[in-house]
Amino acid sequence: MPLYDQEQVQDSPYQLVRCPNCGLEFISDPPLKQNIFKHYPTDNSAYAGELGDSISMVKRFLFWLDARLLLGHLQPGDLILDVGAGLGTFAHYLSKKGMKVTATDFVTEQTWARKNISYVQINLNQTELPIDQILKKLGGKPKAIVLRHVLEHVYEPSKLIASLARLNPDYFLIMVPNGYSLFRHTFRRHWGFFDPPRHLSNFSKKSLAFIFKNAGYGEIKTTSYGMDECVISVYRAGHNWPDGVRRWFSWTSKAMLISSALSLLFGRSVLVLLAKKS
Repeated sequence: MPLYDQEQVQDSPYQLVRCPNCGLEFISDPPLKQNIFKHYPTDNSAYAGELGDSISMVKRFLFWLDARLLLGHLQPGDLILDVGAGLGTFAHYLSKKGMKVTATDFVTEQTWARKNISYVQINLNQTELPIDQILKKLGGKPKAIVLRHVLEHVYEPSKLIASLARLNPDYFLIMVPNGYSLFRHTFRRHWGFFDPPRHLSNFSKKSLAFIFKNAGYGEIKTTSYGMDECVISVYRAGHNWPDGVRRWFSWTSKAMLISSALSLLFGRSVLVLLAKKS
């Protein structure tokens, strides 16, 4: 299936293909690893306020939806590794729950903003992860490793999970776009959660279970919930519409707020998976 970069629609499409064995869908012709970051926006204004100490009620609810499969297995003081932590808002949420969280991302330790949360700089597309350095920073074996909307951005997700499994966590908690959401088939290539080349892979329960079984994590639980798909997908499909119509379908439109509320109740756009060591 041809998929277009929603930021550069005029560019040549990327080809989405499916592995016949595990069902994983992936971009067969991605940019070179050293060039991928030029496809990401440099404006982080959307994250304004993300570094505050308080967590809004809405965000707490969304974080609970992400963490609910894992929370019942945790005790205060458990060691958590948040891989690809971004600005650390989810790591901050888990630390507020009493967990000892270590975050990782690609920025340097000097530029990591949340100094109250320990941090290790990691390139998730590198051949070998600094396992000893991570364990030292954690202070021991992690109870759980969390990848929140990270795995779809990685070139070789199965190799990353196999490498992280060397840390011997009891659990992995994964959140990814649900590649088998009903609206994916409704909007096809315009589906809002197709986002090449930033999203390199598209997951299902089957493909995730295959990855984790190979890494030694065979007990799988999954759930899902909805985020807006309709307005985002229509916005993408109408890239040639007049500017006035496009503005009505913008990210801040009232239509998206209504669609987001309905999606949260009825949608299945986010797939959450908890994998336990076999």
